[in-house]
Amino acid sequence: MSQVFKSQRTTLNSCLTTFDNSVASDPKEACAYGANAQQCYSQPFMTACGQQAAWS
Repeated sequence: MSQVFKSQRTTLNSCLTTFDNSVASDPKEACAYGANAQQCYSQPFMTACGQQAAWS
């Protein structure tokens, strides 16, 4: 899992930046953007680690 943080740092940072920018431009949709950010952030872990990396 630590390898994902190292190798996918750009992807993970992009997820957070997209979330921040989306909420800044439309704060009323923050919950929807949060769900999108969670999916974006978890995808590299799911790819690398499989189902055991899933967030429940």
